[in-house]
Amino acid sequence: MESRKVYKSGGSTYIMSIPIDWVRELSLEEGDSVFLSKHQNSVTLYPEDREEENKVKIDTTKIPSYDSLLKFVIAHYLKGAKTIEILFDDERDPEIKRKLNKVLDNLVGIEIVEDIGEKITLEIFIDYERMKTPTVLDRIKNIISSMLEDLEKGIKFENQEMIKESLKREESVDRLYFLILRELNYAITFQAVQENLDIKNPGDVLSYKTIVKSYERISDHIEDICSDYIELIEISEEIDFSEQIIDLLNQLKAILEKAWNSRNENNLESFDRVFKEIREFNSKYDLIHEEIFEKTRSQKEVIKYTDIMISLSRIAQYISDMMEGEVNLNTNNFQ
Repeated sequence: MESRKVYKSGGSTYIMSIPIDWVRELSLEEGDSVFLSKHQNSVTLYPEDREEENKVKIDTTKIPSYDSLLKFVIAHYLKGAKTIEILFDDERDPEIKRKLNKVLDNLVGIEIVEDIGEKITLEIFIDYERMKTPTVLDRIKNIISSMLEDLEKGIKFENQEMIKESLKREESVDRLYFLILRELNYAITFQAVQENLDIKNPGDVLSYKTIVKSYERISDHIEDICSDYIELIEISEEIDFSEQIIDLLNQLKAILEKAWNSRNENNLESFDRVFKEIREFNSKYDLIHEEIFEKTRSQKEVIKYTDIMISLSRIAQYISDMMEGEVNLNTNNFQ
């Protein structure tokens, strides 16, 4: 940390000096533009977003496997790269493009713009003005709500196709999850985009990461319930506890909706109501859990019910984690 005095220059302008070490580290020169961003209790200074700093090269000859290469592509995407060049030797595996396309399908706004044998160039096109973090979170929440609704209807009508539809939507959540992680990492590195993303303070980034991770884990557990219930249908002559599972799913769907609405109400009472309903869910969960395992005799069914009940419990826990993140985001509104 450095200390500098602020001086008045002219009628309405204030100036301060920049430490020479910072100038060298940031490769600043006389005449360069720098940007200032005002936060609640701080002012951040940062240089222009240089295009060359957002371009990365991956030399596949230095990477042990194609699986590692794909992980590198995802990592650079999440870190905010705008251009990714993948360099190959003469023995490029023809399968790599197929594998790469499969990875790109899970990432928003990334395209192959050049493929010339020894090099594949990827470009990332994202309009942060249109894809603000709260807006993307809203889309994730809507997808998860529809997953819960389709799962509930699929169980109610014993319709595997409806359950499979819920299963497919998990991929959409993953794509938006990676997008938000990229946005949040990019906001830390290039703070100019914070305002574009509707992130009011640098400290909010951690809370947003908690919230979006909770949503992503919720979708994972809905996916698990879908798969487990389909298997339960296949191994059971009759499913005795579908109504109880539907009851818990409906309660979770209602809690999730109230959790989302509470972020707009910005008061402690609305957050407390959600935490109270989570506790009520857990009490009902315990009673149903005990009933299922007292009456189920088939070992295979016990295993499937166990997996389903664990996932239901985890969803409630992740909604609670998400609410803690929302409380952190809204702390200043409670003072």
